[in-house]
Amino acid sequence: MDILLYSGGLDSYIAWWYLGRPKTLYCRLGHKYEEWELDAIRRTIPETVIDDTLVNLGRKWEEEDANIPARNLFLVLVAGLYGASRVWLVVQEGEMEIPDRSEKFFRMATEVCSFLLGREVVVDTPFRHMTKVDMVKWYLEQGLDVGKLLETRSCYSSRGKPCGECGACFRRAMALKLNGLEEEMEVPIEESKIVREYYRKWKEGKYTGKRGQEMRKFFEILRWEV
Repeated sequence: MDILLYSGGLDSYIAWWYLGRPKTLYCRLGHKYEEWELDAIRRTIPETVIDDTLVNLGRKWEEEDANIPARNLFLVLVAGLYGASRVWLVVQEGEMEIPDRSEKFFRMATEVCSFLLGREVVVDTPFRHMTKVDMVKWYLEQGLDVGKLLETRSCYSSRGKPCGECGACFRRAMALKLNGLEEEMEVPIEESKIVREYYRKWKEGKYTGKRGQEMRKFFEILRWEV
């Protein structure tokens, strides 16, 4: 049985369609934006199984930038306990250098889960060769519901409207805007400090390849010097 770890976010919602609508699982972590993720889940894939095994993980270990160390290892183990033979964890091209999103992690998580559970549990991602921009493009090319896509939640803040000031909002805004979509945020994305930080790093050459090219197009749309 395939299980997709679903967060109510843009990436995992697209993955649900891309993978043929497998069973979805959300693990409550007690993190600051959890209730908004649950709200997005109710509006997009309400049949998602909600697990509370890890409900205090975020409250104790969540860092200022919303990172929870080793989160993905905990998540794939829970999915394995639900009987998954394949666990889909959504990571896209350009973000696989992070330890618990890396190819090494997928290999090691597969080995650990299989060893602990006494059966093969493959931990995988469907989007190794697709960026978030590519993923949104694929979704639109299938003629799927744009309204539902925009009901997903990607923001790290606990406020009602997407803040426009976190890294998740920047990446989401870029993926949407480069596909001709717009979304209202608390702080307009072109006025956000986080976008200026990404712009600075891009100008310094810290983003290259396809992701760097996408950023260039995004900053061109904003009419910033490129």
